[in-house]
Amino acid sequence: MRRIKQKKLMELIDVVRRGLDDVICHGGMPETMQTVIHEYLNAFEIIEKSVMTDFSEKKQKEYQNISRGIRNGFNKITSLISHDKLDEDSDINVHNLEIDKSLAEIRSDLGKMQYKLAGEEEIQYLLLFLPYKASMWDSMESVWLAACRDPRCTVFVAPIPYFDRKPDGTFGDMHYEGGRMPDYVDIVDCMQLDLEQLMPEVIYFHNPYDEHNYVTSVHPAFYSRELKKYTDLLVYLFYFVPGAYESAESAAVSFQTTGMWNADLIIAQSEVHKALMEANGNAAEKIAVLGSPKLDYVLNHLGECQVLGNWKNKLKDRKVFLVCSSVGTFLGDKNTIEQYDALLGWLIYICHAAVIYRPHPLLESTIKTMRPWQYDRYMEFVEKYLQCEYFILDHMEDPMPSICASSCMISDYSSLCFTYAVTGKPVAVSSHNGVPPTDECYYAFDYRGVDFIALTGWTADGEAPESLKGFVQGVMDGEDSGKGRRMELLMKSVVNLDGTSGEKIHKYALGRLEGSLS
Repeated sequence: MRRIKQKKLMELIDVVRRGLDDVICHGGMPETMQTVIHEYLNAFEIIEKSVMTDFSEKKQKEYQNISRGIRNGFNKITSLISHDKLDEDSDINVHNLEIDKSLAEIRSDLGKMQYKLAGEEEIQYLLLFLPYKASMWDSMESVWLAACRDPRCTVFVAPIPYFDRKPDGTFGDMHYEGGRMPDYVDIVDCMQLDLEQLMPEVIYFHNPYDEHNYVTSVHPAFYSRELKKYTDLLVYLFYFVPGAYESAESAAVSFQTTGMWNADLIIAQSEVHKALMEANGNAAEKIAVLGSPKLDYVLNHLGECQVLGNWKNKLKDRKVFLVCSSVGTFLGDKNTIEQYDALLGWLIYICHAAVIYRPHPLLESTIKTMRPWQYDRYMEFVEKYLQCEYFILDHMEDPMPSICASSCMISDYSSLCFTYAVTGKPVAVSSHNGVPPTDECYYAFDYRGVDFIALTGWTADGEAPESLKGFVQGVMDGEDSGKGRRMELLMKSVVNLDGTSGEKIHKYALGRLEGSLS
């Protein structure tokens, strides 16, 4: 039996029990009472039919014992209120007491059935996962895997289309990335889903912005306010790993979104993360601190890492630097392209390293939409290095090949550098221009143990900033003296950093549904 049907049956039991209370309290003429009792008997028969057909044979026998008592009670009352059973010598008071006693017994047995139904182990759930960018599937995968292992669950993954925004804010090209999902994930066509008929018990989503994103928009049919109409539990999974915030107000752009406000459940990776969301208007009771599926993804796939065959010749025996760039840095600094150009050239030609460059999945479309005058310059920069022997441009949805193939990471402040940190490999963050964040910050993910470098301050003859030189030299020499502190800080800051976050999220979500019926 689906949980949605279980819920309706329990609501119907409530209606019958309340109705029987009214009959006990107010009584009525035999003709009226007979009509009322007949209506409640019809309602009970709907309940009885469901519990006797939607469960295993063993369970049916258990419900049958309760049902038999309820049906006998209805039959007794029907007999008592029949006109042919009343004559002039009948004691009306005794007669009414017998009816009230039978009604009370029926009501009690219905309560037993309702209690048993509320704790029913054979309830089935339909879960729907709605990714939009295939590269962000990592924020859902471990929850999906846990659901797939649960025999109570039917699981659908339905990638949803999204639109680029034109500079004037209107919709541009539509994209659908179902064909770019991992081949081991079975998907269904989201446009063929009738959500009103399907009514999934749980919907997981990871785009919280609805129509308020300046760069992209998921299809309006999948805005959170629409999804909320068709499920009992709308769950928001963060598509990124939140890091440090100078204040609760500085976190508003990430934590004050319509998707989060519409969600019934929000998953936080740490207590600090939860506190920041509460400070930004999200109700504490709908936030569960259970960790990050994105970090699960890295931890659970590390053991199967292999360097892609077509990369081996490019990387050869060189140290491999994974260089990442986020959207925020490009929007905030007009010189970012030049800084990354200098970095890549120095690593490849001066340090004799190999580079995997992985820009944010939305970086190109963001520049095109919000910095169109820089678009050609950015494309020239990328094209320049595509001609280089020791350079790889990574636009793959899955970051794991780059994570596995690289010796370390250099990144501006981004979710991926936090994800990378859990591997234990060296990480350098450039967004603070070489100055570590202060102890006064709020750390949803404590990354203070990573190296902090500058990408500004290159000399006219191409000499690198000192902090960058120190980090790169350590990697080239195979040294990582700060690893112990780095790992200690991040392990303390995030819960379930052992690859079990997805399993715990799945169990919590179903437990939340079960608890709502008790």
